Amino acid sequence: MYHRCLFFAVLLLFLFSCNKSKEVGSDEPLMVYIGSKDGYLYAIDPVTGNEKWKCHTKSSFDYSSVALDNGVIYASGTYDKLYAIDAYSGKIQWTLPGDAVFHGTPFVYNKTVYAVDISGTWYAVNALNGKLKWKLERKVHSLASATAADGLVYLVGGQDGGVFALNAETGKEQWYYKASINSSGPALTGNLLIVGTLDQGLLALDSKTGTKKWNFTSGGRIACSPAISDGVAFFGGEDNKMYAVNISDGSKKWEFSTGGYIVSSPFISNELVYFGSYDGKVYALNIHTRQKVWAYNAGRTMESSPVEAGGTLFIGDGRFGKDRLQAINAADGTLKWIFEANDYIYHSPVVLMKSGKAIHSGLSGARH
Repeated sequence: MYHRCLFFAVLLLFLFSCNKSKEVGSDEPLMVYIGSKDGYLYAIDPVTGNEKWKCHTKSSFDYSSVALDNGVIYASGTYDKLYAIDAYSGKIQWTLPGDAVFHGTPFVYNKTVYAVDISGTWYAVNALNGKLKWKLERKVHSLASATAADGLVYLVGGQDGGVFALNAETGKEQWYYKASINSSGPALTGNLLIVGTLDQGLLALDSKTGTKKWNFTSGGRIACSPAISDGVAFFGGEDNKMYAVNISDGSKKWEFSTGGYIVSSPFISNELVYFGSYDGKVYALNIHTRQKVWAYNAGRTMESSPVEAGGTLFIGDGRFGKDRLQAINAADGTLKWIFEANDYIYHSPVVLMKSGKAIHSGLSGARH
């Protein structure tokens, strides 16, 4: 179950986690993208929930969200190629040549796509033409996405891996910190890199040196990615709780209990933190007081991470059969529409705004 948090959504990303999530001016959602285990990437009308187009990639999206940058969708699916797909038409622009078989969620930074294959090798690929720039041969298995800033890209790996800081252009390793990380993508705020672990709680590292600053130990392992707003990190875990932790020193601000595991990465917007729980509900909490503003009963295990855009919360649900993308009124938790795919939807949707801006979640609870 830990690996599924990664898809949710979220990455990620994308990861300007220190900024609040607010719409600017009259910008509105244009399309919502979600992949399904049936191998299709769907483009959905955000107002009606109707399908605009679908692209068959021959890959299962059960372990992967997609990245969206400058009108292009980057998808690695599960056990398939790395794809670049036009966000408006659904036409495939390029695939990465060679025998690499990818999984997990890609990340785009400075016209470079970072993606990992099933052997645990990280690839840096030119986003414009799909040509390989470099590979990281550390064989670090990961389902989490990356993040980057100031010329460094941060990657995470599984139980035998940890957190890596690499030169974004050359792939040269700058520092490494060992930790057991499943599918929690790293969130970057200032000089702090914050990530959820299976063995060290919520971990904060100096982003330039890899030095440990603090860690917060919760009552269970953390598989989802943190979201950061106003100096506070929000995250859930296997102890069924959503936490708010001060990033200055790792002290707890508040906690909120649900009826099940939280592997859904939170999303922050309008002074609310949105997330799903294994108890079948989607929650909206006041980020300052932890007061529950609403709880929507989806009736299914919630593993996907939500994305809020234009007053609507988009989230996948379900674990078996024809699973669904739901659109929920972000203010009051009432249902707007449901889109049914032909198979599982575990991970996070991505929203394209009319301005061309992309909104992601699930990998850091952040957006741009």
